[in-house]
Formats: sequence, structure tokens, C-alpha cells
Amino acid sequence: MLYRLRRFLETKSQLWLREIHNTPPLEGSGRGPVFVSQLAAVYVEMFLLAAKSMGVWIKPSRCIVLSDGTLRRSHERLLEQHLPNLEVRHLKDIDVGTCPRGGTWERLVTCVEESAGAFVLQIDSDTVTYDCPDAIMACLASNRSYTMSGCVTDSDRSRIRVMSLAEAAEVRQAELTMNNHPHVQIVAETSLPRIPTTLGSRYIRGSSGYAGFAAGQATLSELEEFSSAMSTLLGTRWREWGTEQVASNFIIANSPGGMVLPWPDYASQKPQLAEDQVAIHFTGEHRFAYGTYRRVGCRAMNLMKGPPTLSR
Repeated sequence: MLYRLRRFLETKSQLWLREIHNTPPLEGSGRGPVFVSQLAAVYVEMFLLAAKSMGVWIKPSRCIVLSDGTLRRSHERLLEQHLPNLEVRHLKDIDVGTCPRGGTWERLVTCVEESAGAFVLQIDSDTVTYDCPDAIMACLASNRSYTMSGCVTDSDRSRIRVMSLAEAAEVRQAELTMNNHPHVQIVAETSLPRIPTTLGSRYIRGSSGYAGFAAGQATLSELEEFSSAMSTLLGTRWREWGTEQVASNFIIANSPGGMVLPWPDYASQKPQLAEDQVAIHFTGEHRFAYGTYRRVGCRAMNLMKGPPTLSR
């Protein structure tokens, strides 16, 4: 509770984010991908920055926002003013099938279902794209799924790739034995070699907060089968926060051509990251540290106000 209160107060104190209200509405494109994000009221301005900073370069055909129940009609009107073809859905109304409920599983189910007919970009509210995302545009052109790498450093670079399930488990094994109660993602990833081989053979240690799902390459039934297999192995722990990211990584890795975006051009924030990248995922631990979020956010808003360099 104290953590959530601190995060709320930190977010509300970022008055510079209000400048997003003064940026022009995001243009849409009938041929563009679908933007999807799960959203709480406190992060509305952050999400507009995230979506519109991507929209400088890639125009969406639709924008789907999954409300956690805190969005009021005033929030929805603001989103409608800035985003094309907006659809607000409520988490409680989303049918997750046999997958867990909560922990952003509704978001993953939505991404997979929507990808049946269009390329889907999952964009967390704490991401900023402030240079031309050439790698993402190439994935769109070739209908290739992608994910951003997780929090890694130079010493982890060998792990920023598509791996076999055995490799994925091996790199997590030491963390499993070092913790009395390891995080569920560690437990899940070390269990991957035990799932039926028919479900898939590859894995990516990525971040589900900045991911792309190629059109027509993943199905809800495949997601449910993977979830069911992991639930059999992990029991009730498979319903904990963090399992959705494991599932997202697995689905993308086993899509034809599924890839990790180049690191560190696309990366989660770390103190040593420079600001000559393409996109940063500002994770909770470092979101407002070092002034990086404000600097690149303001840079992105300046791009929104000028003529876009590229569009799709």
C-alpha cells in the first residue's frame, strides 16, 4: 500500500507531463497497427506520451485502452481528443478463457485476439519512443513479432536473444537456488523444459510492456494451452503477478521470426543508459530517477508538435 501511495504521489508531481495536452491529436491510418494498453487513471498523461510518441512514427488504425476501473468519463474524453478510433474496454468484461485473471493477463489475451486480423503494438504507459523505431517498422513490414529485452546490463548481453527452453532455464537456475522464495518468473522460466514439446521450443527473456504481435501468428487456444501446462507445473503460483510476461515472451519467441529488439537502442532504464537510444521502458524502480524520463519525454513532445519525419 505504501509503495502504491508513493508511486501515485511521484506521478502526480510530474507537472511537466501536462504539456501533452498541448500537443496535436494523433493521426490514424487505416493500414496501421492496433495500439493496446492497460491503463489506470493516474497514468493517463503518461500513456498519452507513450502512445503519441510512438505515433510520431507509426500511425495506428485503432487504439484499445483497457480500463482498470479507475478511468472516469473525463479521462475517456481526454483520450478521445488525442487518439484515433479509440475503444475503451473494462478489465472485468474481458473473457480470459482458461488463462489467469489479473496481473495484465487481460491485456495479453486482448493482444493475441486482436492480432488475428492486425499487427498489435502493446505499449505500456511508462515507455517513450523518441527516435525513429526502424526495427519496429521493419517488423511491421515483414509481419514479425518482437519484444523489448528485460532489465539487462552489458554482462547479460549473451541472453538478449531467442533461446531454447533448456538455455532459458539454465540462465535462471542460479537465481532459483539463491532465493528462499524466488519470484514466480524465475520459477516459471526454470520450469520451461518440462512443458510438452508440442507447445513450442523457444523463449525470449523480454518485457511484455513494449511488444509487437504479428498478424495471424498466435491464437488464444495456443495461449491457453501454454497457460494450462504452466499451471500444472506451478499450481496456484501461476496466478501471481509476473506470469503474463512469461507467457508473452513464450508466444512471441515461438511466432515465426519472433525477435528481440536491438539492445540498448530499445531497453528498460538503467543508470548507465545514454539518451541516444530509440526507446526506453521506465520501470518502476527507476522511472523518475536521474531526470531521464523528463528529458526524453519533452524531446518526444517537441517531435509531436513538428512535422513527423516518417509515417506509416
